[in-house]
Amino acid sequence: MSRKIVVAGERVYMKFFDMKLFEPKAKEIDAEIVPFRDTDEQKFKTVIAAADALIVLDRPIQEEHFAVMPRCRIVLALSVGYDCIDLSAATKRGIIVSNCPSYGREAVAVHALTLLLAVHRKIKLLMEETRHWRWDYNICQPIGQLAGRKLGIIGLGKIGRKLASMVKSLD
Repeated sequence: MSRKIVVAGERVYMKFFDMKLFEPKAKEIDAEIVPFRDTDEQKFKTVIAAADALIVLDRPIQEEHFAVMPRCRIVLALSVGYDCIDLSAATKRGIIVSNCPSYGREAVAVHALTLLLAVHRKIKLLMEETRHWRWDYNICQPIGQLAGRKLGIIGLGKIGRKLASMVKSLD
């Protein structure tokens, strides 16, 4: 294979533990996925030196990294933000930096809704009771109904809009 796509960052492998997910698309462009899980900085620089593309999650990519990647054309941050990537160093070398702006939208909205429902139903209080082998549902009274309640969402970006649609479906 003529092209190399280096995938680096320990959390990448927690989310995509099987790199086979990327392989069909890589083969379409005659590329090889090169996983990198090590934290050793010198080994990382050696591996990325041959990279045509770099995919990272929570791994800083600075001037010193761009300096050893003469073939690299794109760095993809598998996250909403790309603040861990030195944009001026990438721009200076004509390397495209991209991110995943919709990444986590549903997961974060679901988590927010889960926490809201847990507070509404006083789950923490009931969990504490059951840890002590007690069960008295009356300690969390009153629990009101959700119907007719209003939720204020500060910020209607992608996550806020997703949460709003989820909450609307509860009515």
